[in-house]
Amino acid sequence: MLYNIIFDFDGTLFDTETVDVAAINMALKGFGKDVLESKEILSYIGLPLYKIASKCLKTDNKEQINRFCKQVIDGELLLIPRCGQMYPFAINLLDTLLQKGHKLAICSNGSKAYILKLIEHFALRRYFKMIWYKRYGFSKKRGAEIVFDKFRNARKTIFIGDREEDVVVAKKNGFISIGISYGFGSENELHNADYIAKDIKQLNKIINDLEEIKI
Repeated sequence: MLYNIIFDFDGTLFDTETVDVAAINMALKGFGKDVLESKEILSYIGLPLYKIASKCLKTDNKEQINRFCKQVIDGELLLIPRCGQMYPFAINLLDTLLQKGHKLAICSNGSKAYILKLIEHFALRRYFKMIWYKRYGFSKKRGAEIVFDKFRNARKTIFIGDREEDVVVAKKNGFISIGISYGFGSENELHNADYIAKDIKQLNKIINDLEEIKI
């Protein structure tokens, strides 16, 4: 059986740690704030950037949050060509799934500039039928609905991500959820997923098993 497969991006295909820790700490320095430990920053990855900004600055001040978000995005765009890295298996995985005939998409809380820069830098556009980045006023759940509508087919849909929100989005949309614990979410956080993959080998096995299901 062939599927629509929607990927989260940060911590799922892209190794966010290679860019975002430095970008966020650069922005904190620009605000005269102390830098944060990588562990704390990575615990926020997967949230919309304005929520990350609020947590890092410990404020709800919209003007400060907006300025911080802009500085983080500027830092990301600077750092992606210098040190950004996809997970080593990511391109091979996308190649394999595309060759098999699955329809692929991205649904991310990342900003437009950030996601499109990654797509351009790693030459990923050919893999995806739809790329959803964060739009203010739209939840990730609504983003996933819009992505599904773009597929315009009767296939079942798999949503793959590393955070609890990804599992919730999948469940609320009636998708099969695969939580991946090699990203920034723990197996405990992902416990409601239909499947949990701790590495790429296990992720491939889960997808292969789902392909064997007969209608």
